[in-house]
Amino acid sequence: MEFGRVEGIGKGRASLKFSDLESYIEQIVDMVTVTDALPEEWLTKTEKRFLVATAILTCDGVTNPISNLAVQIYKKYFNYQVDRKVINKYLTALVKKGWIEYDIQDKYVKVPLICRDLGKEKDSMEFTIKIEYDEAHKRNNDGDST
Repeated sequence: MEFGRVEGIGKGRASLKFSDLESYIEQIVDMVTVTDALPEEWLTKTEKRFLVATAILTCDGVTNPISNLAVQIYKKYFNYQVDRKVINKYLTALVKKGWIEYDIQDKYVKVPLICRDLGKEKDSMEFTIKIEYDEAHKRNNDGDST
């Protein structure tokens, strides 16, 4: 990956290409974390793997995260020893952090909009990120850089 103030680039553009859906979704989650998530919403590595698996199963049209098919998908993309109790634990954690919605009555999971309707064969997404530094802003806020 190339970006930043590299000679010939100048604008800080990066292009990432993935050959598997899992890595692609992981990168999307990382970008959302960097740009939109508050520190208390950041996911652990395990929670992120669970979210990726959840996004994959919804791409496959599975919305019941504790169905037999969902358990098989979680075993493939999350943890081969997963069971419904572990799935419920991570569903709860991701709901608490605001990453998914889960209706326990209807057994229906909804992933973030950015992870919905991803192309199984091909997909692309663009992010625009602006990072700015202003020493005057720091002085005007008595050392508080927020």
